[in-house]
Amino acid sequence: MTEMETQLVADNIRLVYYLAQKLGATEFVKQNKDDLASEGMVGLVKAARAFDPAKGIKFATFASRCINNEMLMFMRRNKKHEGDISLYAAVCGDAEGNELLLLDTLCADESNIERAERVADAVSDLRDLTVRLTGREKRILGYINAEMTQNIMAAELGISQSYVSRLVKKIRAKYKRVVERCAYG
Repeated sequence: MTEMETQLVADNIRLVYYLAQKLGATEFVKQNKDDLASEGMVGLVKAARAFDPAKGIKFATFASRCINNEMLMFMRRNKKHEGDISLYAAVCGDAEGNELLLLDTLCADESNIERAERVADAVSDLRDLTVRLTGREKRILGYINAEMTQNIMAAELGISQSYVSRLVKKIRAKYKRVVERCAYG
């Protein structure tokens, strides 16, 4: 890289993070922020190399397009792997915050392999269940995760606390059935 290209890159690094933040609304971006920023840096370097000041356009305007394109291409390339289950996915955790990873369940003997397959199936089933929940059930699940009281949930949803209680039990029962299928094969 020439000295001018190096200076353009150095002066516009914050632009990469700004554009990555603008894309930050999706779950994919939240989980892959560092990778997305790295791809943005590649776009910034490409912009610095291809920039022609004689065309009368500001570098930031030109670079924004290049950076955005690189980040979007990265997201498209990785979208097909979005639903994949990682060996480093947490299967469960204890009260102390220690997590059991799917990789930890894998061993050479058949019983552990079968157990790992059941766990992977359960993780997939839990994802499917979450997708199939109604809008109201998803909101309630979010409230449960935020540790809201049932009275506050009822006020937010405009329904009675007793109905919230029944819905919470119904949601928990759905998840419990999936987990039990995993535990007992």
